[in-house]
This record gives sequence, C-alpha cells and structure tokens, in this order.
Amino acid sequence: MTNTSEPVPLPNQLGLALDAAFTQAISFAELQQWAEMHVAELATPPDYLLELLSFDGTLAALASMLGDIAESDLSATEQQALAGIADLRGIARFEPSPSPAKAAKALQQSPQLLQRFCQQFPFIALAPQQ
Repeated sequence: MTNTSEPVPLPNQLGLALDAAFTQAISFAELQQWAEMHVAELATPPDYLLELLSFDGTLAALASMLGDIAESDLSATEQQALAGIADLRGIARFEPSPSPAKAAKALQQSPQLLQRFCQQFPFIALAPQQ
C-alpha cells in the first residue's frame, strides 16, 4: 500500500474507493460523495470522476468502466481489513467472508489502511476501536 505521508495518486484513491464499495465499507452514495469532493477540489477533474457523479448502474458495471484507471494497491490483509471497517461501521455485509473475527484481526494488523481510509473519506465517522 502507498505510504500515507505522501499524497496518494488519484488512481490509487479510486482503487481504494472501489475496493471499499465492493467490501461494503462504503456505500455507493459515499463513493459518489468522495468523487464529488474531488470534483470540487480539482480545477480540471478527470472525466471519470464526473461520470461517477451521475452513474446509476451497478457497482460491477462501474468497476468494469473504470478498470483501466483504478489501481488497487492493497494487500490481501488490507482487503480483509476493509471488511473490518464495514463491521466497525455496523454494516451488515452480504459476503460473510472474511468472518467478523478475521476482518477485525486484519484491521488491527493494518493501522495504515484505517488511517488512509479516514483521510480519504473524512465525511465518514468511525466508532473508536476497542
């Protein structure tokens, strides 16, 4: 995963956003809110962010559309940690894998992912970990 002290390139941020949406750590509306935040910040936002704002298809169709742009840089443990974030948020995940215990352990082992998630999605409040 990219070092969080350096700016994370937008394709890597998009990769995390899509990964987070697929693991239900964020909703589709929050994915669009993330895109909206970048559109407002950038003088000339990339077309794919503008398209994301009005996209009304499935997450799979969106991932297919953005597959050549998005760059996921997450390890397998960090992918599982995203499920831990969904659990931390109290979201009932459709996919039972990883188990809540495994997802929590992965999240505990991935503090850099939690930090990056909080930086990338500042509009999402997370409950403190126990």
